[in-house]
Amino acid sequence: MIEDRGVSLAELVVTMSVGSVLLLALGSMFLNVIRGVDAMNARTAAVADARVVNDSITRSLRVAYPEDTPVSAPPVAAFTKAQAQSVEFTSQIQRGGIGLMKLAYSWNSDTGCIQEFKAPTGTSFGPPACLAKMAKTAENPLTFKYFTSQNVAIPDPVVSLSDRQRIAGVSVEVRIMDPKNPSKVLAGLKDFVFLDNIRDSST
Repeated sequence: MIEDRGVSLAELVVTMSVGSVLLLALGSMFLNVIRGVDAMNARTAAVADARVVNDSITRSLRVAYPEDTPVSAPPVAAFTKAQAQSVEFTSQIQRGGIGLMKLAYSWNSDTGCIQEFKAPTGTSFGPPACLAKMAKTAENPLTFKYFTSQNVAIPDPVVSLSDRQRIAGVSVEVRIMDPKNPSKVLAGLKDFVFLDNIRDSST
């Protein structure tokens, strides 16, 4: 007859130790998977937000249009500000049934928002809308470059009226920063927009 001695204390301690190590390893693997999924979701959302920003800005720029002025008044440009990190212009895009709007786009480093200012022409801008909240970083994720109808780059900053009147195309780039590592650029979305309603005044 076989004697049933049960489990010794040493065997029990060894079994519990091995089980604890396995549980810790499985728990660590599970947490790494969760973190990986979370990072992937954050990056996917950042790419989607950048596309929204890019589409909104290029759609408004495409129908940029100078504000109507009396014949006797000095000529105006559709762009009132044309800088590498921000832009302000009038546009024929339909917003709330109003034809001609003035719009401005820039990045707020304090909030991480790419901002859209809009108002009917002849009125002041109200508080901006946040088109997308990007990863907070010292590097501005929004860049504009300006071109003539001959595809010649206009040096930044575009200050003079004559230079602003020459703008016939705009390059818009939105850099996507890694939400988990804001110093790392994941990708860049870049579009070139020909302005449908504007011709280079120098041609």
